[in-house]
Amino acid sequence: MDKLFETLLKAIGENPEREGLLKTPYRASQAWKFLTKGYQADPEKIVNGALFTAESQDLVMVKDITFYSVCEHHLLPFFGKMHVGYIPNQKIIGLSKIPRLVEVFTQRLQLQERIHAQLADLLLEILKPQGVAIISES
Repeated sequence: MDKLFETLLKAIGENPEREGLLKTPYRASQAWKFLTKGYQADPEKIVNGALFTAESQDLVMVKDITFYSVCEHHLLPFFGKMHVGYIPNQKIIGLSKIPRLVEVFTQRLQLQERIHAQLADLLLEILKPQGVAIISES
């Protein structure tokens, strides 16, 4: 990936050999690996059996989950806060798992609507809740 960023710098008319850009291809490569690490994550491993018997059917809500993603159309970052809620139907998931699952789907090339669908589908599959709601603010 370093070579790709070096080529990109040349394509825009920059000199990758100038002092300020000497390590830029490496830094940019590391940044992209971080921004897209969701491709290497397995949601099932994150859940890791952290399912528990629900003692009520009250709404479970995790609010203000900060997310960062990259738009697949322009390869530019977008970010915001996400709120994830569900109404249990016999099972609940450890609350710390929800932000980690958000991270899996946001750290890929994405569309905001697809993030919601992927996360909702996963929660519906593993929890079989009465309902799921996801709201993003960007």
